[in-house]
Amino acid sequence: MTRPIVGMAASAFDAVLAQLARTSASMGFQGLLVPTQQLPELSQTGKREWLRQFSNVNQLLVGFETAVSNQGLSPRADIQRELDALTEAIDNAVAVRCPLLCVDLGQLPPSPIDTMPPPPIPPELLGGLILPPRKSVAPVPAKPIDQRDSAFESTLDDALRALGSHADRAGCQVAFRSTLGSHGAILRTLQSVSCPWFGVDLDPICLLSDDQDLDAIFSSLGKLVRHVRVKDGVRGLGSRVQTCLLGEGKIDFAHVVANLISVDYRGPLTVDVMGLPNPLIAASLTLNRLNKFLPVT
Repeated sequence: MTRPIVGMAASAFDAVLAQLARTSASMGFQGLLVPTQQLPELSQTGKREWLRQFSNVNQLLVGFETAVSNQGLSPRADIQRELDALTEAIDNAVAVRCPLLCVDLGQLPPSPIDTMPPPPIPPELLGGLILPPRKSVAPVPAKPIDQRDSAFESTLDDALRALGSHADRAGCQVAFRSTLGSHGAILRTLQSVSCPWFGVDLDPICLLSDDQDLDAIFSSLGKLVRHVRVKDGVRGLGSRVQTCLLGEGKIDFAHVVANLISVDYRGPLTVDVMGLPNPLIAASLTLNRLNKFLPVT
Protein backbone atom coordinates (compact mmCIF):
# COMPACT_ATOMS: atom_id res chain seq x y z
CA MET A 1 0.00 0.00 0.00
CA THR A 2 1.52 3.29 -1.11
CA ARG A 3 0.62 6.46 0.77
CA PRO A 4 -2.99 7.18 -0.20
CA ILE A 5 -4.58 10.47 -1.16
CA VAL A 6 -6.09 12.00 1.98
CA GLY A 7 -9.09 14.23 1.45
CA MET A 8 -11.69 15.99 3.57
CA ALA A 9 -15.47 15.60 3.48
CA ALA A 10 -17.03 18.92 2.52
CA SER A 11 -20.39 17.91 4.01
CA ALA A 12 -19.14 18.71 7.52
CA PHE A 13 -18.63 22.39 6.73
CA ASP A 14 -20.91 25.32 6.10
CA ALA A 15 -18.66 27.14 3.67
CA VAL A 16 -18.45 28.17 0.02
CA LEU A 17 -16.71 25.37 -1.83
CA ALA A 18 -14.00 27.58 -3.34
CA GLN A 19 -13.08 28.88 0.11
CA LEU A 20 -13.20 25.38 1.57
CA ALA A 21 -10.78 24.17 -1.12
CA ARG A 22 -8.29 26.86 -0.09
CA THR A 23 -8.74 25.98 3.56
CA SER A 24 -8.32 22.27 2.83
CA ALA A 25 -5.06 22.93 1.00
CA SER A 26 -3.69 25.11 3.81
CA MET A 27 -4.43 22.33 6.32
CA GLY A 28 -2.50 19.74 4.31
CA PHE A 29 -5.34 17.83 2.68
CA GLN A 30 -5.10 16.82 -0.98
CA GLY A 31 -8.72 17.16 -1.99
CA LEU A 32 -12.41 17.19 -1.12
CA LEU A 33 -15.28 14.70 -1.11
CA VAL A 34 -18.23 16.84 -2.22
CA PRO A 35 -22.00 16.32 -1.76
CA THR A 36 -23.69 16.08 -5.15
CA GLN A 37 -25.98 19.01 -4.36
CA GLN A 38 -22.95 21.31 -4.22
CA LEU A 39 -22.36 20.87 -7.96
CA PRO A 40 -24.44 23.63 -9.57
CA GLU A 41 -26.15 23.40 -12.94
CA LEU A 42 -23.35 24.51 -15.24
CA SER A 43 -22.44 24.49 -18.90
CA GLN A 44 -19.34 22.59 -19.96
CA THR A 45 -17.38 25.84 -19.77
CA GLY A 46 -18.84 26.51 -16.34
CA LYS A 47 -17.83 23.04 -15.15
CA ARG A 48 -14.26 23.63 -16.31
CA GLU A 49 -14.22 26.87 -14.34
CA TRP A 50 -15.66 25.04 -11.35
CA LEU A 51 -12.84 22.48 -11.52
CA ARG A 52 -10.27 25.26 -11.80
CA GLN A 53 -11.21 26.31 -8.27
CA PHE A 54 -9.62 23.06 -7.16
CA SER A 55 -6.61 22.97 -9.45
CA ASN A 56 -5.65 26.56 -8.60
CA VAL A 57 -4.98 25.49 -5.01
CA ASN A 58 -3.63 22.01 -5.87
CA GLN A 59 -6.73 20.21 -4.68
CA LEU A 60 -8.28 17.08 -6.17
CA LEU A 61 -11.93 16.23 -6.44
CA VAL A 62 -11.77 12.99 -4.45
CA GLY A 63 -15.36 12.13 -5.29
CA PHE A 64 -19.01 12.99 -4.87
CA GLU A 65 -21.34 11.59 -2.24
CA THR A 66 -25.09 11.21 -2.05
CA ALA A 67 -27.74 9.10 -0.32
CA VAL A 68 -31.03 7.47 -1.17
CA SER A 69 -34.05 7.86 1.10
CA ASN A 70 -34.21 6.04 4.44
CA GLN A 71 -36.44 3.41 2.84
CA GLY A 72 -33.60 2.59 0.49
CA LEU A 73 -34.38 0.91 -2.80
CA SER A 74 -37.19 -1.11 -1.25
CA PRO A 75 -40.65 -1.86 -2.69
CA ARG A 76 -41.97 1.03 -0.58
CA ALA A 77 -39.66 3.57 -2.24
CA ASP A 78 -40.12 5.48 -5.49
CA ILE A 79 -37.51 3.41 -7.30
CA GLN A 80 -37.56 5.37 -10.54
CA ARG A 81 -37.06 8.69 -8.76
CA GLU A 82 -34.15 7.25 -6.76
CA LEU A 83 -32.57 5.78 -9.90
CA ASP A 84 -32.98 9.05 -11.80
CA ALA A 85 -31.17 10.90 -9.01
CA LEU A 86 -28.34 8.35 -8.90
CA THR A 87 -27.85 8.24 -12.67
CA GLU A 88 -27.81 12.04 -12.74
CA ALA A 89 -25.16 12.00 -10.00
CA ILE A 90 -23.06 9.58 -12.07
CA ASP A 91 -23.39 11.78 -15.16
CA ASN A 92 -22.44 14.90 -13.20
CA ALA A 93 -19.43 13.13 -11.72
CA VAL A 94 -18.20 12.02 -15.12
CA ALA A 95 -18.79 15.52 -16.55
CA VAL A 96 -16.25 16.98 -14.13
CA ARG A 97 -13.88 14.01 -14.43
CA CYS A 98 -14.69 12.79 -10.92
CA PRO A 99 -13.40 9.24 -10.33
CA LEU A 100 -15.87 8.15 -7.68
CA LEU A 101 -19.46 8.41 -6.42
CA CYS A 102 -20.16 7.32 -2.82
CA VAL A 103 -23.75 6.31 -2.07
CA ASP A 104 -25.47 5.59 1.24
CA LEU A 105 -28.05 2.94 0.35
CA GLY A 106 -30.10 3.48 3.50
CA GLN A 107 -32.20 0.51 4.56
CA LEU A 108 -31.15 -2.91 3.26
CA PRO A 109 -32.79 -6.33 3.45
CA PRO A 110 -31.16 -8.60 6.07
CA SER A 111 -28.52 -10.99 4.80
CA PRO A 112 -28.12 -14.69 5.73
CA ILE A 113 -25.40 -13.64 8.20
CA ASP A 114 -27.79 -11.20 9.89
CA THR A 115 -30.46 -13.86 10.39
CA MET A 116 -28.30 -16.50 12.08
CA PRO A 117 -29.36 -17.13 15.69
CA PRO A 118 -26.80 -16.64 18.47
CA PRO A 119 -24.81 -19.75 19.40
CA PRO A 120 -26.24 -21.82 22.27
CA ILE A 121 -24.82 -21.18 25.74
CA PRO A 122 -22.88 -24.17 27.08
CA PRO A 123 -24.59 -25.68 30.15
CA GLU A 124 -21.47 -25.20 32.30
CA LEU A 125 -21.73 -21.43 31.81
CA LEU A 126 -25.32 -21.15 33.02
CA GLY A 127 -24.46 -20.82 36.70
CA GLY A 128 -26.67 -22.48 39.27
CA LEU A 129 -29.61 -23.22 36.98
CA ILE A 130 -30.94 -26.75 37.32
CA LEU A 131 -30.30 -28.51 34.05
CA PRO A 132 -30.68 -32.08 32.87
CA PRO A 133 -27.47 -34.08 32.59
CA ARG A 134 -25.38 -32.90 29.68
CA LYS A 135 -25.57 -36.24 27.90
CA SER A 136 -29.35 -36.02 27.72
CA VAL A 137 -29.38 -32.61 26.02
CA ALA A 138 -29.62 -33.19 22.28
CA PRO A 139 -27.56 -30.73 20.24
CA VAL A 140 -29.64 -28.47 18.05
CA PRO A 141 -27.87 -27.26 14.91
CA ALA A 142 -28.02 -23.52 14.31
CA LYS A 143 -30.23 -22.67 11.36
CA PRO A 144 -30.91 -19.34 9.72
CA ILE A 145 -34.09 -17.70 10.92
CA ASP A 146 -36.43 -17.13 7.99
CA GLN A 147 -36.36 -13.34 8.09
CA ARG A 148 -35.03 -12.60 4.63
CA ASP A 149 -37.14 -10.27 2.54
CA SER A 150 -37.11 -11.73 -0.96
CA ALA A 151 -39.29 -8.93 -2.38
CA PHE A 152 -36.92 -6.28 -1.04
CA GLU A 153 -33.88 -8.20 -2.31
CA SER A 154 -35.39 -8.50 -5.79
CA THR A 155 -36.35 -4.82 -6.01
CA LEU A 156 -32.95 -3.67 -4.74
CA ASP A 157 -30.98 -5.98 -7.01
CA ASP A 158 -32.97 -5.03 -10.12
CA ALA A 159 -32.49 -1.33 -9.37
CA LEU A 160 -28.75 -1.70 -8.85
CA ARG A 161 -28.35 -3.79 -12.01
CA ALA A 162 -29.90 -0.90 -13.94
CA LEU A 163 -27.59 1.53 -12.13
CA GLY A 164 -24.63 -0.73 -12.83
CA SER A 165 -25.36 -0.68 -16.55
CA HIS A 166 -25.38 3.11 -16.46
CA ALA A 167 -22.14 3.22 -14.42
CA ASP A 168 -20.54 0.88 -16.98
CA ARG A 169 -21.55 3.08 -19.90
CA ALA A 170 -20.40 6.23 -18.09
CA GLY A 171 -17.20 4.72 -16.69
CA CYS A 172 -17.78 5.69 -13.04
CA GLN A 173 -16.89 3.80 -9.86
CA VAL A 174 -19.71 3.67 -7.29
CA ALA A 175 -18.94 2.84 -3.64
CA PHE A 176 -21.78 1.86 -1.33
CA ARG A 177 -22.27 2.04 2.41
CA SER A 178 -25.36 1.72 4.57
CA THR A 179 -25.97 3.53 7.84
CA LEU A 180 -29.11 1.38 8.27
CA GLY A 181 -27.81 -2.02 7.14
CA SER A 182 -24.96 -4.43 7.81
CA HIS A 183 -21.83 -5.20 5.83
CA GLY A 184 -23.24 -8.68 5.30
CA ALA A 185 -26.23 -7.12 3.58
CA ILE A 186 -23.94 -5.03 1.36
CA LEU A 187 -21.91 -8.12 0.47
CA ARG A 188 -25.07 -10.07 -0.47
CA THR A 189 -26.16 -7.21 -2.71
CA LEU A 190 -22.80 -6.76 -4.45
CA GLN A 191 -22.47 -10.50 -5.04
CA SER A 192 -25.98 -10.69 -6.46
CA VAL A 193 -25.58 -7.68 -8.77
CA SER A 194 -21.99 -8.54 -9.75
CA CYS A 195 -21.02 -5.20 -11.32
CA PRO A 196 -17.27 -4.49 -11.68
CA TRP A 197 -17.92 -0.75 -11.23
CA PHE A 198 -19.42 -1.28 -7.75
CA GLY A 199 -17.56 -1.45 -4.45
CA VAL A 200 -17.68 -0.47 -0.78
CA ASP A 201 -17.44 2.90 0.95
CA LEU A 202 -15.93 1.73 4.26
CA ASP A 203 -17.26 3.77 7.19
CA PRO A 204 -15.76 2.93 10.62
CA ILE A 205 -18.97 4.08 12.32
CA CYS A 206 -20.78 1.33 10.44
CA LEU A 207 -18.08 -1.10 11.60
CA LEU A 208 -18.96 -0.33 15.22
CA SER A 209 -22.64 -1.03 14.71
CA ASP A 210 -22.01 -4.33 12.88
CA ASP A 211 -22.10 -7.66 14.70
CA GLN A 212 -19.11 -8.94 12.71
CA ASP A 213 -15.61 -7.94 13.79
CA LEU A 214 -13.20 -5.98 11.60
CA ASP A 215 -11.16 -8.96 10.41
CA ALA A 216 -14.28 -10.91 9.42
CA ILE A 217 -15.60 -7.93 7.46
CA PHE A 218 -12.30 -7.48 5.64
CA SER A 219 -12.03 -11.18 4.84
CA SER A 220 -15.26 -10.91 2.84
CA LEU A 221 -15.30 -7.29 1.66
CA GLY A 222 -11.67 -6.15 1.69
CA LYS A 223 -11.07 -6.50 -2.04
CA LEU A 224 -14.25 -4.51 -2.76
CA VAL A 225 -13.28 -1.40 -0.76
CA ARG A 226 -13.07 1.65 -3.04
CA HIS A 227 -13.20 4.48 -0.48
CA VAL A 228 -12.44 4.74 3.25
CA ARG A 229 -13.76 7.33 5.71
CA VAL A 230 -11.54 8.35 8.60
CA LYS A 231 -13.83 8.47 11.65
CA ASP A 232 -14.04 7.20 15.19
CA GLY A 233 -16.83 6.57 17.64
CA VAL A 234 -18.15 4.64 20.61
CA ARG A 235 -21.04 2.19 20.63
CA GLY A 236 -23.74 2.63 23.23
CA LEU A 237 -27.10 1.09 24.06
CA GLY A 238 -29.22 -0.11 21.19
CA SER A 239 -26.18 -0.19 18.86
CA ARG A 240 -26.21 3.60 18.73
CA VAL A 241 -22.83 5.05 17.85
CA GLN A 242 -21.53 8.43 18.99
CA THR A 243 -18.83 9.96 16.79
CA CYS A 244 -15.66 11.32 18.36
CA LEU A 245 -12.15 12.38 17.39
CA LEU A 246 -9.86 9.77 15.87
CA GLY A 247 -8.08 7.92 18.66
CA GLU A 248 -10.69 8.74 21.30
CA GLY A 249 -13.20 6.04 20.40
CA LYS A 250 -13.28 2.30 19.87
CA ILE A 251 -11.92 2.15 16.32
CA ASP A 252 -8.38 0.80 16.17
CA PHE A 253 -7.38 2.69 13.03
CA ALA A 254 -3.91 1.13 13.00
CA HIS A 255 -5.75 -2.18 12.63
CA VAL A 256 -7.89 -0.72 9.85
CA VAL A 257 -4.75 0.42 8.00
CA ALA A 258 -3.15 -3.00 8.48
CA ASN A 259 -6.19 -4.60 6.86
CA LEU A 260 -6.06 -2.09 4.00
CA ILE A 261 -2.41 -2.95 3.45
CA SER A 262 -3.29 -6.66 3.42
CA VAL A 263 -5.68 -6.13 0.48
CA ASP A 264 -3.33 -3.68 -1.29
CA TYR A 265 -5.85 -0.84 -1.05
CA ARG A 266 -5.06 1.99 -3.48
CA GLY A 267 -8.02 4.32 -3.05
CA PRO A 268 -8.43 7.56 -1.10
CA LEU A 269 -8.97 8.17 2.60
CA THR A 270 -11.42 10.93 3.52
CA VAL A 271 -11.44 12.62 6.92
CA ASP A 272 -15.13 12.94 7.82
CA VAL A 273 -15.82 15.05 10.93
CA MET A 274 -19.58 15.35 10.42
CA GLY A 275 -21.26 15.67 13.81
CA LEU A 276 -18.20 16.87 15.67
CA PRO A 277 -17.95 20.36 17.21
CA ASN A 278 -15.42 22.81 15.74
CA PRO A 279 -15.04 20.83 12.49
CA LEU A 280 -11.96 22.70 11.25
CA ILE A 281 -10.08 21.94 14.46
CA ALA A 282 -11.41 18.38 14.45
CA ALA A 283 -10.26 17.86 10.84
CA SER A 284 -6.79 19.20 11.57
CA LEU A 285 -6.37 17.01 14.66
CA THR A 286 -7.66 13.97 12.78
CA LEU A 287 -5.20 14.51 9.93
CA ASN A 288 -2.29 14.78 12.37
CA ARG A 289 -3.31 11.58 14.11
CA LEU A 290 -3.99 9.75 10.84
CA ASN A 291 -0.50 10.55 9.53
CA LYS A 292 0.98 8.41 12.30
CA PHE A 293 -0.67 5.30 10.81
CA LEU A 294 0.16 5.85 7.13
CA PRO A 295 3.25 4.88 5.14
CA VAL A 296 5.76 7.71 4.83
CA THR A 297 6.01 7.43 1.04
